[in-house]
Order: sequence, then structure tokens, then C-alpha cells
Amino acid sequence: MGEGVVTINTAGIKSGFSKGFDFLKQKKVLNIIVIVLFLALLIGSSLMRMQNIPLLKDSTTGEYIPLALDPFYFLRIAETIVEQGGLPEVDVMRYVPLKLGFTPEILPQTIVFFHKTASLFNPDITIRYVDVISPVIFFILGFIVFFLLIWSLTGSKSTALVSSAFLAFIPPYLHRTLAGFADHEAIGMFAFFLNLLFYSLALKFFRIGKRNNYFVKSIFWGLLVGFFSIFTLLSWGGISTFIFMIIPLSFGLFWLIRTKNLENLDSKYLLGMLSFYVVWVISTMLFGLFFGISFSSIIGKIFLSSSSLINGFVFLFIIIDYFMIRLRHHKIFNRREKVKKFRVLFSIFGSLVVGVIFLAFYGVNILSFIPEIINRLLHPFGIGRTGLTVAENAAPYLINWIAQVGKVFFWLFYLGAIFVGINMAKGIGKNKNKFLFSFFWIILISSILFSRISPSSLLNGTNFLSKLFYFGGLGLFFIYFAWLYFNDDIKIRNELTLVFAWLLPMLIAGRGAIRLFFVITPLACFMVGYALVNLFDYAKKSKDDLLKIVLWILFIVAFIGILFSLNAFFKITNSQAEHTGPSVGTQWQKAMEWVRENTGERDIFVHWWDYGFWVQYLGERPTVTDGAHGNGFWDHLIGRYVLTTPDPETALSFMKVQNVSYLLIDPTDLGKYPAYSKIGSGPEGKDRYSQIPVMVSDPRQKQETSNLTLILYRGGTFVDQDIIYKD
Repeated sequence: MGEGVVTINTAGIKSGFSKGFDFLKQKKVLNIIVIVLFLALLIGSSLMRMQNIPLLKDSTTGEYIPLALDPFYFLRIAETIVEQGGLPEVDVMRYVPLKLGFTPEILPQTIVFFHKTASLFNPDITIRYVDVISPVIFFILGFIVFFLLIWSLTGSKSTALVSSAFLAFIPPYLHRTLAGFADHEAIGMFAFFLNLLFYSLALKFFRIGKRNNYFVKSIFWGLLVGFFSIFTLLSWGGISTFIFMIIPLSFGLFWLIRTKNLENLDSKYLLGMLSFYVVWVISTMLFGLFFGISFSSIIGKIFLSSSSLINGFVFLFIIIDYFMIRLRHHKIFNRREKVKKFRVLFSIFGSLVVGVIFLAFYGVNILSFIPEIINRLLHPFGIGRTGLTVAENAAPYLINWIAQVGKVFFWLFYLGAIFVGINMAKGIGKNKNKFLFSFFWIILISSILFSRISPSSLLNGTNFLSKLFYFGGLGLFFIYFAWLYFNDDIKIRNELTLVFAWLLPMLIAGRGAIRLFFVITPLACFMVGYALVNLFDYAKKSKDDLLKIVLWILFIVAFIGILFSLNAFFKITNSQAEHTGPSVGTQWQKAMEWVRENTGERDIFVHWWDYGFWVQYLGERPTVTDGAHGNGFWDHLIGRYVLTTPDPETALSFMKVQNVSYLLIDPTDLGKYPAYSKIGSGPEGKDRYSQIPVMVSDPRQKQETSNLTLILYRGGTFVDQDIIYKD
């Protein structure tokens, strides 16, 4: 065999790699890559959410039906609009004697609009099909706006892309954006992202101090954000609650930072900030009135609830502080340097005084709000019997969060939240205070997340140590920030105030109910993308060799973990999307067919509230109660006097008063007995509370004799009270 020499041109290879990297670094090429990847995510996640459409059919009619309970209500409203050309004043299918109206939320109208638009291209398309695919349409719109929002907040397309990749496939965000789940969540999140996007653009507008027509442009942005705030409220009242916490918290922080150094503050800029916020609040009220929301409802939503109280305070504070700033050169302040230095404290005090007077005018005692606010911090979703007996309203533990998303995702979410504080600290003057701010920020985030770990943990969320850790973390951070404000320079990027204000209420809300995982998930995806990109940036820019190595190792581990997490999420969500059919099973569909064909049109049904929308839509019959809880007290009455009463005459009396024709019982009511017996109990919640044990027969233990058969049932239960044996 002959021998040869192989020569490798390493210089040529290096040159080729260098040219390849230079090509990929071009802005146009990077933009094309981002667009292609984003479109792949958008198309893939949307098609995945439509896999279950063939399952969403009524076996008795062959027509499409929604996936879950509440969407039947919105579909019935949409069909009523099409049939009658609008909505009557009274909904004759619900709580008949009360003469309730229809929901003010705009989802039914959007479904009708989509149907009319689609009919122009395909006259055979049904409103039921449009209803079924509407959540995917709103997911697509929300997904696009979410990408733009993260890009606007961070200036990083990479962060927006990674965040969007997780949002596309993460399991907690799937079910309520799946085909058939035509409830308010999908349109609500689209509106929420849109609202935050335009607010973030308004904050970008305020980045530069001097502009032409500054006053007019500030009013324009105030009107725009006000319009989308009402759009959010009309889309989903629940998510709008966060809007009236996030924007005030963000703008209040933005105002404090921008007005700290008055010497460099342009008067037009100051007036522009004031104009924006005042116009936002007033225009939100006016738009609300224009779209049919009552004055008392809009005032309550914006100012008078325990969650929106911060908006009223910030509104008053900004107005009072503006005049304090404008009067700072007045003779009454000439020799009062402390008044000038602690101007903010005087403005806060003035806001509290005016706020108390305002609340007193509306018959509200400010002292009653204090325990309510504390209770909201501990139980953001409330502690009402009706709400907390619903499984998805149960207060979650940290282990529930981790079980939903996995350990890798959770710890990257936690790291992303820490990076928010570290990046905020960059705008602080002294290095010592940068470190202390980051330290107290980590304590704050940790106190919210780790003060409710599990029922068996030392930090179970209810004991004294848990509450001390939780409130201690909140108190330490805000006390330190107050000290810092008066003793150092603070310059935080405008958009970071929004990230801070989005993060804090959402973390606290995460303690409230399992159902809020859906609302928190987009923020969690954002934090994971934020963590990964920040790790990369810090590793690339670090000048310390050892720290650089550590950061690169962390980045590589995080990147690999993200790939595994995304793969796992895709498999789970794809399988769920493919096999998720309607919650109303075949037996229910056939039962409702019997109701339609064998009962009178005005016959009223009574049952546990769960089934109301099914009976109203599929059975086409009015019900005493339903899932919208038009009168929550009636849930108690049915639980007490119909489903758990020991006296049949009591049940008959209740049904006679309500003019009921049929009582409907479902086998699952056995498992729901603890829920409706608790709701049906007296003031102390105990006199009806119990459960019906379910025992399962064991065929292997069956014994037959000449005159009897012994069957063994296995199971267990608890006793409601002590058993006392007497001879």
C-alpha cells in the first residue's frame, strides 16, 4: 500500500467559519432568522391547538359544541344576537325571577363579527364552528402582541423569541387557548398584552425630556392606553384587575424617579407626565361609560376595590406632587429645605388625607380597607365558601407551581426575576447600595415564592413563620427603597418600571388560586427568556476570568435545560391537544336531547350550579342557578334545602317557590358532596358539611353460600363527630 500525506488547510476553514459568522451577524439576516423561527412557532402552536376540532361535536345533532362549561353561555349569547339582531334586556334562561341581563363582556359580539366576516368567503360556515376556532384566533393575535411586548420591554428580539417559544407550548397556557374553549381568557390575554404594549410605548415616549407638542402627544398616549384599558375590561373583567394595579404601580415608580432631580426636570416634561396619567384615568372612565358600563361600576373598578386602591392613591399623589413641585420656588418654601427634600412625604400625606375624605364621601371607611388589603395579600382570590370549593380556585403551593412547569423552568423563572432587580440596581449611584438593593430584592422575591412551599413544610403559608417571612420580605424591601430614595441617586430605565410592576402583583396573585397559573404563565415565560439572554450577556461581557467561566457554564446548563423542557412541553401539550374532547360527555348529550324533546319550553330545572349552562344551551331550558353565580346566595339555598336537607318537604317547598319542574342529579354529585354541603351549611359552615363515601366492590372477595352472597366493598371515610358507645 502506498502512503500519502493529507494536508488540512486550517486557515481556509477558519476563514470560512469567520465569513459564515459575519454573514449571520448581519442585521437583515438576523431579522430574517427571527421572523422564520417566530412564524414556525406561531403556525406550529396554532395548528396544534386545532387538532381536537373533530372531537368537538354533539353526538345527537352532529354540530360543533364548546370544550368546557362557561363557553356554552357565550355561544348562546352569540346565537341570540344573530337570531334577534341584538340582545333583549332580560335573559329568560337564567335566574328567572331576578330578570338578569347579559354579560357586558364583548366575546359574543366578536364571535358574531368573525362569523359575518367568514360568511363573506364561505356562506356555509356556521357560528358554532366560528365559536370553536375563536380561541385559536385570539391565541394567534395574543401571541404576536406578546412577542412585540417583550421586544418593546427589553429591546431584545432574542428574549422575545425564547419567551414566545415557551408560551407556544407550555402546558398551563394550552387548555384555555385550545379550540373549543371559547371563554373570555383567550381574548382577555390578547387585550391585556395589547394594553401593556401601548403603555410600554408610552413609557418609551417619555424617555426623552424635550419634544415639540409634548403636551398634545402625552394626551394622545393617555387616550390610547385608556381605550385599551376599557377594551381589556370588556374582554375579561378578571384580567383588567391587574391593569389597574400594574399601570399605577409602574407610573408611580416612574414619577418618583423622574421627579427626584428637579433641577434637570423640564416643566413641559413634567406637565406631559401629569397629563398622560390624568387623561388615562379620565378617558378610561369615559370610554367605559360610552360602552355601557355604569358609573358606579367603573368607579368601583378603577378606584374603590381593594386591588385598585393603589390607582386612586397614585392619581391623587401625582396631582398633589405636581403642584408641590411647581410651588417649590414659592416664598413659603424658601427657607424650608427639609420640606423640599422630603416633598414626596408631604405629597403622600396629602394624598392619604384627600383619599380618606373621598372614600368617606362614598360611605367607605378607610379602616375597613386595611384588614381587607392584608387579607388580599394572604389570600388574593378571597376566602369565600363558594369560590374556594371549586377545585381550580384552591390556593396553590410552590410544589404545585413546580409540578406544572418542571424544576428547570421554575428555577430559570426565579433567576429571571432576580435579574430584573439586578438590572434595576444598575441605575443606583453607589456600588454599596447597588448590592443592597439586589440583596433586598432577592429577599422580596424569595419571601413571596417560598413562604408557601407545601402543606407539610415549615413554610406552609398559614403559620406564623410563613407570614413573618412573607410580610417581612415585603416590608424590608420597601423600607430600604424608601431610605434609598432619599439618600442616593436612582435612574431606572422606564420599561423596567413596567417589568417590576408586572412581576410583583403577579407573584402575589400566584398565591391565590390554581386557575391563576394561566394568567401568570406569560410572565413566567418572559422571565425564563430574560434569564437566558441575561446569562449570555453577562457571560460575554464579564471581565473576571473565573466569573466568566462560571457564567458560561450556567448558560450552557440553562440552555440545555431549556431544550429538554421545550421538548417535554411539546410532547405533553401535543398529546393533550389531540385528545381533549368536550367536557359534556355522550350521556349528557343524550340526556339533553331527551330534555329538548320531552319537556316544555318554559319548564325550569334545578340542580347544582355546575350544569346550568349545559341545560340552558343543550337542553334549551331555563335553570335556577348556573356557573355565573348571578345570585350566589341561591347556591347556598340549593345546597342546604335541596341537596342536603333531611326533610323532603323542604326541598319540595323550595322548588315550588322557584316554579321548578325538574330536579337534575348527576352521578358526580357524590364526589361534590363536600363542596355543596359546605356551601349549604349554616354561618359556621359545619352543620351540613360531610361527604358520601364511595366504596368499590372487590370481586375476588365475593363469597356465595346456599342462602346468601357476601360482597366486600373496599374504601374509607371519616366520621363527622365523635362516636360514643353506651351499654
